[in-house]
Amino acid sequence: MVCLVLAASCVGESGDEGSVDHSSEEESGELADTESTGDGDGDGDGDGSGDGDESGDAHVNDGDYLLGLSTPLGPQTPFVAIMSIAAQATEDPQVYAGVAGLQFLDAEGLPSGELYIDDSVEIVDGAFTLDYSTVTIEGSANPATGADIELSDLVLTGQFIDADAACGPAAGMVSSPLESDLAGSSFAAQRIEDRAPMSLPEPIYSCDGL
Repeated sequence: MVCLVLAASCVGESGDEGSVDHSSEEESGELADTESTGDGDGDGDGDGSGDGDESGDAHVNDGDYLLGLSTPLGPQTPFVAIMSIAAQATEDPQVYAGVAGLQFLDAEGLPSGELYIDDSVEIVDGAFTLDYSTVTIEGSANPATGADIELSDLVLTGQFIDADAACGPAAGMVSSPLESDLAGSSFAAQRIEDRAPMSLPEPIYSCDGL
């Protein structure tokens, strides 16, 4: 979130420069001829420049999502994770840049293992790619086999279909304990307001479920 701090200088009723911060003496002299220098010229609050730009800084899809990841290891028993998106506007109005976190959850909805970060995410017209080079999913978060597994080159290629959901294909390899291609995998993510396990919805793991 980008915060803007607005500073205002005040001039006494008598116009005495001694009542003004000395760093702005020249400015106070120029404004002395106008009786309503505080509000009348629109330089303070009137033009809305303080708040008007802030709404366009953060992407509409910033926030937390419950993500279901279906793989050939267990198509009907998806991995479940919290996906967190934080992106800011760039000079190109169609492009937002930021970071995306991925935290896998155990069967009770509690965090399991490391938090993985992709710090070079771009969202272009709602489309994005999340790239996690190596991910370890602990057995407690693996409903397919219950064993620790390591994924390499995990890539989620998604599209936000509205302000609250995204989905798309997933790719990569299982590199341990056995090697296996993740071709044919898919994911879906639905916005959540509360990470508490009891508040989490049922995971969805394909575009068809949204």
